[in-house]
Amino acid sequence: MGNAFVIEKQWLTDEGLEAVCLMMTDFGHRNGYVGVPRGTTLDGVDYSNFALRDITVHGGLSFSGGDGKYPVEDDKWWFGFDCAHYGDKTNLTNEPYDVERTLEYVENECESLAKQLSDKMVEIASWKERALESNKEKGE
Repeated sequence: MGNAFVIEKQWLTDEGLEAVCLMMTDFGHRNGYVGVPRGTTLDGVDYSNFALRDITVHGGLSFSGGDGKYPVEDDKWWFGFDCAHYGDKTNLTNEPYDVERTLEYVENECESLAKQLSDKMVEIASWKERALESNKEKGE
């Protein structure tokens, strides 16, 4: 990725998905990530995909990937967000209104993201099932 970072916390969310909070040491802000297992309906889906338009997380989704190395070494497909937006405190900003996004804040955002991703996997599976049923009815 090019940025230096420290893993501040890695845990299993209430939804059973792995989550990671990174402190980006170069810029002094946190990023949060939630991984979905390979082979699920969100495996390989880009964060900008229309199907994910209703996912709400701090600053919006800004990452998806699964190279096995980032944000941690494993085989999941990751969705992430960063806390380096207007109004977020970083090493590059010094405005009195900037807010430091704490580890607890990022943990809560990751828990919310995990719930939304879990719900989205069920929703997409349902879409696929309905499409298959429709095709069977049409004789395709």
